[in-house]
Amino acid sequence: MKKLITFFALLTFFVAMAQANEKIDNFTYLQSQGAIPARLLESLNSDDDEAKVVQSLVKNGRLIYGTELNSYVETVAANLLEKNQDLFKKLSFYIVKSPSVNAMISNKGIVLVNLGMLAQITNESELAFILGHEISHFVENEGKKKKSTKIVSLNSYLSYRQNSREDELEADKQSLERYFNASPYSLQAIENVFDVMRYGYLPFDEIPFTRAEVEQPFYQYPDNYFLANVKQIRSRADYVDTLSTHPNLQKRQQNLDRFIERNTDSGSEFVQSKETFLYVRDLARLECINFYLTWHDYGSALANILALRHYLPNNRFLEIAEAAAYYGFHKHKNDGNIKDVVEPYKEIEGEKQQICYFLSKINKKEANTLAVRKLTSIIKKYPDSNFLRRMAADAMYDLTKENNLNLEDFSDFAQGLNADSIKATLQINDTAKIDEKKDKYSRIRVKKGTKQLVLPNEKFKTLNYMLVDIKQDSIFQSLYDNALAEIEDEEALAIVSFEKPVIQANDRVLVWMPQYAKYKPKTQTTTYPKVGNATLKSAIKSSTKSLHIAADVFTEDKLKSRDTEEFNRISLVGQWRTEWRQISFRRMQMYMQPALQTGFATSDYRFINLVNEGGERGGSAGYKWSILYRAPLCWVTLPFDLLIVAIPKMDKTLYFSLYDIEKGEMIVSKKYEQSEIDADAYLNQALYNYYYTLKNGRKITGK
Repeated sequence: MKKLITFFALLTFFVAMAQANEKIDNFTYLQSQGAIPARLLESLNSDDDEAKVVQSLVKNGRLIYGTELNSYVETVAANLLEKNQDLFKKLSFYIVKSPSVNAMISNKGIVLVNLGMLAQITNESELAFILGHEISHFVENEGKKKKSTKIVSLNSYLSYRQNSREDELEADKQSLERYFNASPYSLQAIENVFDVMRYGYLPFDEIPFTRAEVEQPFYQYPDNYFLANVKQIRSRADYVDTLSTHPNLQKRQQNLDRFIERNTDSGSEFVQSKETFLYVRDLARLECINFYLTWHDYGSALANILALRHYLPNNRFLEIAEAAAYYGFHKHKNDGNIKDVVEPYKEIEGEKQQICYFLSKINKKEANTLAVRKLTSIIKKYPDSNFLRRMAADAMYDLTKENNLNLEDFSDFAQGLNADSIKATLQINDTAKIDEKKDKYSRIRVKKGTKQLVLPNEKFKTLNYMLVDIKQDSIFQSLYDNALAEIEDEEALAIVSFEKPVIQANDRVLVWMPQYAKYKPKTQTTTYPKVGNATLKSAIKSSTKSLHIAADVFTEDKLKSRDTEEFNRISLVGQWRTEWRQISFRRMQMYMQPALQTGFATSDYRFINLVNEGGERGGSAGYKWSILYRAPLCWVTLPFDLLIVAIPKMDKTLYFSLYDIEKGEMIVSKKYEQSEIDADAYLNQALYNYYYTLKNGRKITGK
């Protein structure tokens, strides 16, 4: 009987591991599951400050519940508080999509654990200690009225921070004494827990970025594209903590070491299985890659993809993510601005510095060609990925249109080979014989149908050798031919331009959180007046209604009382909008598109519409004085001049974008600016014109 039980236990274990491995191999993105927790619904329907933090996380697509990660964290907390169930019942646990190593707890017992924390810890016991630390804060603050410290001077700031540092040391102590020491977890297993916080800013592992990642035997970049040595990782443990919210880690480490030395360790490193821990950590790490690519942080994305590929080789998600990273980097490089997508290499430590240095050195044509290489190669492996094909088509378009490169610019032979020796080997004659029996047109057709080899020449550089192995590939040829056809079509349409209706009668439009922002130059602050927001929403509803466009205006009050399917759509659109901010007005395939398309597959929405309006008081003081000076010289215009001075002039801008979910394309992305006393009227008319054009097919005007 015991053998039978053991057999079934092992069978169950191996089946579970097989399912876990399959999920890692076919990973796409994390989304919430199950029913919305009652406490989350309370936060979504509340107006207090803590609830607003949760609401902000939700509308930006950063908060998830009901996943295997949530369950894992809850189980660790349950083990930690096994002897204090009343306290455990006061807590609720959520995962925050952020790669930073952090966790926090609210006064209401909402525990927020960042993906970065789960991605960087080395065992289950470390997570138990961290949760115990946060729970100690909750217990200490429970029932207390929170003080609001007004910082009016450096001394008051130091006083406030000193209290905060003392609280942190006390929370460490309480975590160990109250919870951890009475739990099934191991003290020895947490002796390096502060390394997680000390070095959590680094990639998941320190894996060297070698030339083989971006080179092939037939082409090599110049040596100055690579650092001889990367900057050494320095310790951040013993910093001066006077101006910090937390005591320096060395002090906390010393306290922990003393506690471990004084107490007997009878716990386990893992209470749940080690395999479960590694699986949960991998899920967190993969979702961090999604975060980096959504935020267009390509240096971090590539460094962490490299670390994961070291032990997850041939993982579909990672291979597509790497191609997407090189594609996204190329798009920003093509525009001549990578400062927002790659950190300055001089500020980076460890192996990641090599990646960022390389990305800073290659030129835009090399970046474009490298993206085409990566995408073409990976399409061969995953031909079913429409996302890969869209990125590849766009990268090829840039290669031919934006960077003006053709097949004749790329050699068919490896870098370093001599053209004369190639000719001799292949018996190529520079003087071709003319077939006198054929007319000119026949000879042209024969020449076009003949494979034309491009030989190396003295002007060729690394760029010109980067496509040797794929230049004649059928996938590459198809992408190239399609790019040429698209360019020809664009040129034809430029001559005979016509517009077709975009929004059809049965199409639904989701107008996502329209917002009016007012900027005050004197204080350099931005506010979001309720009146301005209400006016903008009213204008949208009025325009769409009069044009019979089926549009739903999604506002913050609609965050309340949603089911999980709708919650996940809100999350996807929030993340998509985050990426759109990174893209701005450039033509680019969005990384969030496949997830968005999947999430909206069962909805009625065809388009997402972003409408935002910004305003600031126009007309400088000098401008107004110039009007007053001229007034006595021209009495006829005096009433109008006084009106201009008395009534504030507003500089306003309308941002209007329409995204086709089904096609994965930004159909319209326009900006309209107006500086008038009654700028609102002009902007409302521009808004109506945009919707009218999309419904009826006339040309859109705007900048």
